[in-house]
This record gives sequence, structure tokens and C-alpha cells, in this order.
Amino acid sequence: MWLPAGPQLPAAVQTVAYHRDPLGVLRRARARYGPVFTLRVPDPIVFVAELAAVETVMHVGRAGEARRGVLPLASPRSLFGTDGEEHRALRAELEPRFRDIDAEAIAALGREHIATWPRGVPFRLLPRMRGLATEIFGRVILGLPSSAAYVAAVRRMLRTPGNPPLAVPGDPLTERVFRRRAAPLIRLLEDAGLDSDRWLVVIAAGQEPPAIALTNVAYELARRPGQDPGEAFIAEVLRLRPSASAVLRELTSPATIAGHALPAGTTVALPSALLQRDPVAFPDPDALRPGRPTENVPYFPFGGGTRRCIGEPLARAELRTLIGLIPPLRAVHPRAERMVVRGTVLVPHRSALVTAR
Repeated sequence: MWLPAGPQLPAAVQTVAYHRDPLGVLRRARARYGPVFTLRVPDPIVFVAELAAVETVMHVGRAGEARRGVLPLASPRSLFGTDGEEHRALRAELEPRFRDIDAEAIAALGREHIATWPRGVPFRLLPRMRGLATEIFGRVILGLPSSAAYVAAVRRMLRTPGNPPLAVPGDPLTERVFRRRAAPLIRLLEDAGLDSDRWLVVIAAGQEPPAIALTNVAYELARRPGQDPGEAFIAEVLRLRPSASAVLRELTSPATIAGHALPAGTTVALPSALLQRDPVAFPDPDALRPGRPTENVPYFPFGGGTRRCIGEPLARAELRTLIGLIPPLRAVHPRAERMVVRGTVLVPHRSALVTAR
């Protein structure tokens, strides 16, 4: 199958390099091969960094099929893994849970968690935000009366040491390990009358992207004491440090994208970190400048099209409500933590090491 040019290093080498420094790898590939190039991470993915092609990619192919290629553990019955009419029906079923978000409940849980943060000694923000986002999801979205068992079950399912520079394996052994780790959460969901096959990936998405967004905003505030943490600042941090690594589509038929004829079955990606730092759309793209326009530019921290993140209302409510509750923080290291890939998301490589005053 012919695909656009890209690095010729072994797939394992490309995978590790991409997961350790996605922005650096993407920028070097674009500089050498142009705005459309192929990386093997480990399977071939065509990355499209051409501004004029963004909307085309958003509305072609199958997102569920492409997503299951990078997250093989996702059920084809889940919102993450479905396509077509099945996806639309499931989305319509779940969307009401994400309306009328209870900001007071979010604030109350935020105060409880933040009160337990250490003071005056370094700690990692990301694990703390994961615990908070998980409890909020269990209480506010799922309506669980007691969330301690739920938080523990989600932690058991998702917890891995550090941020390994590897793609999620799709072998039978990994599947068995995952199902064993997820067993307490599956039992809890089924006892609550919830279809675990559909909810597991939604729950993971309810923890990881919001927790990463909260971490990144708080971390950038820690690096810039006195900065106004308003909507403009939040939007700019989400541009520089998106939670999701890419928008993915699998072509169901041959298509020409940015002048490249691609065969059916090709996985195409819009790399968030690269496009949201495009120098044409965003002059001085690495500078944090609150107030930049987010319309008519490649800005999609919550995805786009019919696959726009169903949890966006919850994530925005968490950002609006919780950032103002966080005490003054200081980044431990003067140099900004780079983004690394963890599964399908982008996280600070030290998980945002800070101290609270």
C-alpha cells in the first residue's frame, strides 16, 4: 500500500521516539517531508498538518475503527469504538447525562481534594487531578451515592507506573490483564444497572482528558505567578497543551487529501499539538498569549465534527469551577515539562511537578 513519505527507521524506534517527544518528532517530520507524512507508531498513520485539509479529515471515514487501532482494548460497542448510526444512537442516549452540570457539587469535591494536597514539598499534579476528576465523574455523571469504591476501581483499571513510551498493546495477554484489572469496576457498574461494555472507555475519558486539562492549566499558572486564570488563559493553555494527541479517521474508500491519493483502509490523523502550533494560524506559536482567536483556525482541544467530545460540558465546568480554588503553586523545574504520549493522550513528562505555598 503506497503512503506519503516518512521516516524509514524501524517502527519500534519511531514509536518510542514519538511517545517520548511527539511535538519534536512531528515538527521534524513536517520540516523534512512536508505537511503530509507517514509515521509507523507502530502501525502506519498518515499525519495531515495541512491547514486547508483539516475540515476534510474531520468529515471522512470511520473514527471508531481508527480509534480502536490505537486503543485495541476499546469495545466496538462503546462510544469510543462505534461508527455510523450505532454511534449516533449511543451518543443520543448518553448526552443527557452531560447537561445541567452541577457546579456546586464540583466545587465541594474540589475543596475536599485540594485540602489534602501537601504544602511546601514537591508533588505531582496529574495523579491528584486524576483522583478528583474520577470522583466528579462518579458523583456528577453516574450519580453514584458513594464514590470511594468507584475511585479505587477506576484507579485499579487505569493505573500504570509513569508514562511508558509505548503504544497500547493489542495482544490477548494484554486483553486478559486489562479485563482482570477492570473486574471490580465492571461489577460496580453492573450493580448500578450500567452497561460496562459501553461505559468503561467513557469513564476512562472522563478521567484522563479533564484531569490533563486541569493539570496543564494549573501547571502553566505555577510557571506564571500572578497570571489571570480566566477563560482566555484556559483556552490558550488548551491550544499549547491539548489533552488528546490527534483526531483519527480510517478511510472507508479512496480519498485525495492535501493532494495525496490515499487508499481505503488508511488511518489519517490530525495532530493536535502540531496543528495548534501552526505558525501561519498562530504567529509566534510557542508563546502563551491569552486572547488569541479560536475561530477559523485549527483549534480542536475537544475534537470536532460529529465526534466532538461528549464530555466537553463537564470538562469546561471543571475548569471554570476548580482553577480558582487551587492555592498558589510553583513549578519545581524552571524548564517547561515537555509533552509525552500516554496511550492516546498527551501529558507533562514529569506529571507536572509543583509545590503548593
